[in-house]
Amino acid sequence: MINTVYFKQAELLLRIIPLIDKEAVFALKGGTAINFFVRDLPRISVDIDLVYLPIGERDVSLREITSSLIRISRGIESNIPGTKVMSRKIRGSDFLSGLFVQGQEALVKIEPNLVIRGSVYSPARRVISSKAGDLFEISVECQLLSENELYAGKICAALDRQHPRDIFDIMMLLKHGNFNAAMRKAFIVYLISHERPMEEVLIRDLSISGLSSKPNFKA
Repeated sequence: MINTVYFKQAELLLRIIPLIDKEAVFALKGGTAINFFVRDLPRISVDIDLVYLPIGERDVSLREITSSLIRISRGIESNIPGTKVMSRKIRGSDFLSGLFVQGQEALVKIEPNLVIRGSVYSPARRVISSKAGDLFEISVECQLLSENELYAGKICAALDRQHPRDIFDIMMLLKHGNFNAAMRKAFIVYLISHERPMEEVLIRDLSISGLSSKPNFKA
């Protein structure tokens, strides 16, 4: 596992997170927050997804996000030898929509959510899980969304993308039996705020013909 590209990506990711944490306007979300900080590393995650916490006018928010990403970019190149940071812009503007960090053996994507800004519940500070800390021989602390809000966003992602990694994270949630009213409330907020109509997210025709022993099976 240590020699895999995913391990090297996660190793670089964990070195980047403390530099992002200097920007108080961001909180970590998504699979990296869940699997490295909330759960005890049931799987490796290799992307950094961020939420911009202040609530304001879109242009003001995009300007502040861009300024923060520029500072993060400079911090990464100054503090992590051998890295080169490439930025991605919103089409037709000078605002940044994300960063790509190229290390000596790995590439990590940093992406703030430009559509849903702010948080339902107050963010919290968490320390990396013991298993992850031991495996990567690192101690990391950062600001991330509350557990209820993390999973609310993850449920929306699982319904929308149907990606195996999202389904795995929800499977772990159900296994531990942590679904609650606060999570349901946050899920409704995320569903209403989704860029696609609610019925497209909630009602899916999932044909898995060829993957099941039952002909024309649909989920």
